[in-house]
Amino acid sequence: MKTIKLKTIKLKNFKGIKEIEINLNEITNIEGANASGKTTIFDAYNWLLFGKNSQNQSVFEIKTTNENGDVLHNLDHSVEGVFSVDESELILKRVYKEKWTKKKGAEVSELTGHVTSFFKNEVPITLIEYKEVVDSLINEDKFKILNNPLYFNNNIDWGSRRVILSNLAGEITDIEILSSLDKSNADVIVELQSSEKTLAEYDKEFKSKRKLVKAELLTIPSRIDEANLTMVKALDWQAFEDSIILNDNEIERLEKLSNNVLNQQEVKMTEIAKLNRSKFLLEEKLTVAKNKSKSLSINGKVDLLTDLDQLNISSKSNDNKIDFINEQIKDREENLIKYHESIEKLTKERAEFVANFEDISKTVYLDSITNADLSCPTCYREFESDKIDEIRLNAKNKFETNKTNELNVIQNEGKSRNFKAKIEGYKIKVDEFKSELEGFKVELETKLAIKKDEDLNVESKKVEIENFKPSEIFESAEEVELKKEIAKIIIPELSIENGNAIDYKSTIDNIKIENEDLKNTLQGKSTNEKQTARIEELNATQLKLSQEIANFEKSEIAIEKFNQSRMKMIEERVNFKFKLVKFKMFEQQLNEGTKEICECMVGGVKFNDLNTASRINAGLDIINVLSEFYEVNVPVFIDNRESISNIIEVKSQLVNLVVNDDEKTLKIS
Repeated sequence: MKTIKLKTIKLKNFKGIKEIEINLNEITNIEGANASGKTTIFDAYNWLLFGKNSQNQSVFEIKTTNENGDVLHNLDHSVEGVFSVDESELILKRVYKEKWTKKKGAEVSELTGHVTSFFKNEVPITLIEYKEVVDSLINEDKFKILNNPLYFNNNIDWGSRRVILSNLAGEITDIEILSSLDKSNADVIVELQSSEKTLAEYDKEFKSKRKLVKAELLTIPSRIDEANLTMVKALDWQAFEDSIILNDNEIERLEKLSNNVLNQQEVKMTEIAKLNRSKFLLEEKLTVAKNKSKSLSINGKVDLLTDLDQLNISSKSNDNKIDFINEQIKDREENLIKYHESIEKLTKERAEFVANFEDISKTVYLDSITNADLSCPTCYREFESDKIDEIRLNAKNKFETNKTNELNVIQNEGKSRNFKAKIEGYKIKVDEFKSELEGFKVELETKLAIKKDEDLNVESKKVEIENFKPSEIFESAEEVELKKEIAKIIIPELSIENGNAIDYKSTIDNIKIENEDLKNTLQGKSTNEKQTARIEELNATQLKLSQEIANFEKSEIAIEKFNQSRMKMIEERVNFKFKLVKFKMFEQQLNEGTKEICECMVGGVKFNDLNTASRINAGLDIINVLSEFYEVNVPVFIDNRESISNIIEVKSQLVNLVVNDDEKTLKIS
């Protein structure tokens, strides 16, 4: 453990102090009223080591001024410190001088700049050598943390604090973390770690893939509905296939007869068979018509009214279906308008974000530094060239930082608005509504055709009821017409005559036309089979995608549990090292997962809500632990020490800056 102590500090013409020498003990109190020079001592100590004041500013007024605030020239401004480093003495000194030059022909010298000199053990050294000496004592960043109780929490961003504390916790092995998980989650992690990817890469990959799979899964139901709408009404497909086979056989038979017109007997027999078949079918129809007339005369009007009621019920049911379909069509059309408007609006907003991003990206830095910016505000002298270069570089860096911040704000807001995903989602909905709209329109046409036929049947039935005469057996118009057709059929005697091949061709053509109609109808069977297979395929895909999502979620949960366990171990290890403070390094989110933070707390109260005394004691607790971790103790300056009645025990040298209105000049004790 390296121990650095400040034994003596000497100031000469530094800020408001003309000259002072302070000998410091293990605990030194520097008392004085406000503006008596307490902070100047702290500034001088920091300037001696790092060329900055206690507020970490490298540009501040060092020179001594008179009562009117005018700078006193031709003075050397110096700070010297005598240090004890592990019982070895080290003397460091930094001197700031004005540089006066008498130009040729001028009567008096002019202030042309400043020079800073450096000394180690009273021997002059260069700036680089001086920095090497200071760095060998302690790194500047570590010094700031260990030198000021409030620096860690007030001046370091939470991310950097978190890195320091994580290093403090030490290495936590995967084996330790896995042992804290249940077997199922541990098995998942072990399997993932067997590849070259990190868990963070896997987590990002799984979330991305799960999002894509979920989007695809959402399209499955509409695609199944689309397949169902494409299917036609199931018919007796076997009957159609049998009819095609019979017709094909008939065509084959007639073609043979057509090719042998000399076979008159065959031709004549075919003709007679055809006539006999036609006559037989007509006589069967006549028998049915007679039975129908007889039934009507017996059962009368009741049967007709029953038929009419059934027709009206069927018509009313169809009307209700038509109304429902019209409502669905209206709903889909309104949704299409709404989603098209949303897509147009989002597309326009996204284009504005992109244009704004591109405009800012094209902006370039224009040097707007004035001469006043390059001169000391007090003495109006121009800064040295290194300082001028630093000012210009800082201005340019500030411009680039602001530009980057603006671009990041636009980019983050664009991501949060999620334009692309929303537009794609709306387009999917548009496609779904279009598909549903087409299906409903096809179904409406079918229902309207059915309604037309039903209306005709109702009117026909009403006329039949009006013309009905009870208890009267009459010969219906159908019977009369059938008898006429039967009378027309004359069965010729079987005789050998020359056949006519043209008649066969005409019959064959008619049968082929009939076959084409049957085959066209049979296309419905093929369509249904394809759509049925498609639905089965979609159902299988739906099941597969659901399983993929479940697998992704399982892996994500395992990774989350792994990270949570690691986080908990880090937090426990860190807090174990402190006596007073506790650090909350992770925060559970309401939606999912955890958020990395670094909140210092004392007794459950956040650091920023503590009173001054509690903040300082918390800072001293942090200094104790980090001094042990960095293996170095440095002098600790405690400002506003009068506000604390008791402080915790520290191993470092203490310099207490105490406000005491009774002491107009500094009192050292």
